[in-house]
Amino acid sequence: MMNGVVAKNKNLRLISRDGKNIVVDKESGSWALLPKKIINILQDIDDKVEVSEFLEKFNISEKEFIGLYKANMFLINGKQYFDYSIYDTYIKKYPSLGVIHITSDCNLRCKYCFANCESGISISEEQIKKQ
Repeated sequence: MMNGVVAKNKNLRLISRDGKNIVVDKESGSWALLPKKIINILQDIDDKVEVSEFLEKFNISEKEFIGLYKANMFLINGKQYFDYSIYDTYIKKYPSLGVIHITSDCNLRCKYCFANCESGISISEEQIKKQ
């Protein structure tokens, strides 16, 4: 069994709208649609709880726990699974990524939004500038 102290990842922003539950990592810009059960866990994490207590409190398996940790949903012993500092070096040298952050004003209905997942339309650079 994994050991350590679990704490919240303060870089996460949780958004629930229209039955969709999204978590956005403010540091990397990555996001994921998550089941309500996982959103509830992320909202209810007490700072600094032992792994065994965490598993018992939220009734999840160690496999589920490790999956959430690898997705940087929380910290263990103050550390994320993945260290984003490598992005600084790589992106500064080879810029190839643009990130648009969802704000609290987002209604998740834009025809370009991945949360919609239906249109498959790519947003143009001109449209990004207008937004």
